[in-house]
Amino acid sequence: PGDQIEPAHGVGEAAEDHAHEGHHLTVVGRQPDTAAVRRLAALPGVELTGLLEDIRPTVAAAAVYVVPLRIGGGTRLKILDALSLSKAIVSTSVGCEGLEVTHGHDILIADAPADFAARIVELLREPQAAAELGRRGRETAVTRYDWSNVARGLMAVYREAATAAPRPARQAARPHSRLARLAAGIGAAMGLAGMAMVLMADA
Repeated sequence: PGDQIEPAHGVGEAAEDHAHEGHHLTVVGRQPDTAAVRRLAALPGVELTGLLEDIRPTVAAAAVYVVPLRIGGGTRLKILDALSLSKAIVSTSVGCEGLEVTHGHDILIADAPADFAARIVELLREPQAAAELGRRGRETAVTRYDWSNVARGLMAVYREAATAAPRPARQAARPHSRLARLAAGIGAAMGLAGMAMVLMADA
């Protein structure tokens, strides 16, 4: 999203530094008309597409999928999209928060702009390493976030909730650790992830 672009200046620098090598930065999603967005769009090798009806062709063409999110909430569905398409991903820790991913295995995580840009450049220069990271990311998506697996987890949580013994009325207002665990289990079973995304693509 546009309000996250300024913290992602390391991404813009990586795109500018490597535009001559045939790479460019494509920013997909809703971008407000802000000074930060205009500065990013003015850099060599940067394209802002706005919202796309179907992001899959753009993601499929990407060499590296980057998520420079520093703040924000919501779900992380777009990272799951990229994982399912076997894309090498570089994200901040906030960008992949709540997902069962592991730095160096199925994703690269960096929070400082210089480190973030370095991870992108590393993957651009080592396409085999990027392909392997994407392959493991796809495995993560299939084994942990396939709808059949998510549905089984949800059904297990629902069954446990349905068979839970009723509590006495006088305890109804108290925090209940069992219900808290059930709520956490629902969230974990759903395994949701996403945001408008930024990606580095081959020219």
